[in-house]
Amino acid sequence: MTTDFLTFQDTYQHLRDVLDLSGQDTARTARLLKKAVGEAYRTLSAASAWKYFDGETQIITEASQSTGTITYTHSSRVVTLVGATWPTTAASGTITIADIRYPIERYLTTTTVTLGPSLNPGANVAALSSYQYQRYKYLLPIEVGDIKEVIDAGQFYQLSRTNVRDIFWRNTITSTDGAPTEWAMFPSDTTPGRWELWLGSSSADARTIRLLFEKRHDNLKNFSTVSGTASVNVATDVATFSTAILTEHHVGSVLRVSTDTAEPTQDIGEYEDSADGDYTHVPDFERLVVAINSTTEAILSSPIVTPVTTRGYRMSSHIDLDVGPMRLYFMRLAEEAFMRLTLDGTEGGVRRTQFAEKNAHTAFIRARIADSKSYSDRIVGMGWNEGVSITE
Repeated sequence: MTTDFLTFQDTYQHLRDVLDLSGQDTARTARLLKKAVGEAYRTLSAASAWKYFDGETQIITEASQSTGTITYTHSSRVVTLVGATWPTTAASGTITIADIRYPIERYLTTTTVTLGPSLNPGANVAALSSYQYQRYKYLLPIEVGDIKEVIDAGQFYQLSRTNVRDIFWRNTITSTDGAPTEWAMFPSDTTPGRWELWLGSSSADARTIRLLFEKRHDNLKNFSTVSGTASVNVATDVATFSTAILTEHHVGSVLRVSTDTAEPTQDIGEYEDSADGDYTHVPDFERLVVAINSTTEAILSSPIVTPVTTRGYRMSSHIDLDVGPMRLYFMRLAEEAFMRLTLDGTEGGVRRTQFAEKNAHTAFIRARIADSKSYSDRIVGMGWNEGVSITE
């Protein structure tokens, strides 16, 4: 049984069909089709604050630490801890020595970390010196594009958004722990392309912080992968591939597995060319790839009923859109994008492009109406002004 997933290749095939490009996939046309799909995906995500793209996650704050004593060796910039151990996430934290806070550059071992070349004490710090380890920066999941709300789930209060300058100033001049009441987002300097959550203070204890966020939409990186065969283990939800083809770009892809060794198609089939005609090979099932164990093993989003071995398959990047008007709007955007990319300047070409733009605009209005109906505003209670509706 298949799920109604939409993929990069599905949209590509849609454009071939509706623009009558079947059998005309020259190298340039194929590139333009892929560009059109990518442009449409980015345009849609930026066109509105879609409620469908809201997500929830959480972080657990780290409690500050001052147990034991430290020695700092300036020649190697190594801080050695005696009487306690550094957390494995220490590279995201700071250490206060003689009332000055320094960011930790690298975790080495349970008892050693390094400081940066420019932010350090500048000279040796003698053994048996006191210290304080704190953390106020937390790397956010890759799917977080923007944060809408931050809540302390244990104490049930809302943290206020502020600017990075205030948080930088507060955490630079003071090493006092407390219950964070403010937050900001800042691009990570250790993991390019990811955001960090900066809290207004470090925590004296571990706290559960819940976040409501708007999902980001990365570039579509996997057009189609079909090499070899796939087998799926029911007990572990692991797909094993006969060839070493998996990379991080396959995370988030849809895996369609055939009923035999032939490559599966969409449920509606595909049109190859005038010689081959329509080709339909409905998949046995499809799942999302949520993680990669190795170049030959992937973890799937949900279990299957019975194990399968040496089946044909296809993987392509998932385009996560609400089924209905939002998906139709995306298809109209892709059609419009391809028309603009191939505009030849003729009167007929201009008219077709204008018609595609009009269709996309109409589809946008319908998608916004459907999105606002499906996901109503929430009414918040304790911890805020009771009965006040939070809206965009």
